[in-house]
Amino acid sequence: MNKALKIIFNVLIVVACLALLVSLILYGESVKYANREEPDPVANEVMVFEYKLKHWAYGEITNSYFTDRMGSMEAPAGMEQIYAMGDYANTAFLLRMYVEKGDEEKARECREKLNALKTELDKYVTDADGIDEVLGKYDAR
Repeated sequence: MNKALKIIFNVLIVVACLALLVSLILYGESVKYANREEPDPVANEVMVFEYKLKHWAYGEITNSYFTDRMGSMEAPAGMEQIYAMGDYANTAFLLRMYVEKGDEEKARECREKLNALKTELDKYVTDADGIDEVLGKYDAR
């Protein structure tokens, strides 16, 4: 056999061995990825919600609240506080609008709903106070 042909075959064998080694490494990584644990969707949602609270993104909280409720009116297990907080933020926005508009009947209804919602908030009561602070507290007259 020709010496140049032997060199070409040896190079091809080395390239094939390197390709096999790379494919085995990639296969091992894909198996490791396939066997990972699925993240808890409720824990992830709570983490995102608390990030929005920390940065006073009340409009985003309200938006997420209505988006989530399009799928289910009932709060999934573990997200009851988040739904209550979203409802609180929305009602507080409505209260401010009704007070500025001069609609005392609707404003009174919003105040009553806010007081009822505040009793449902356990660990987010201080954040509800933050919403009141941002929007301006409108006490019952």
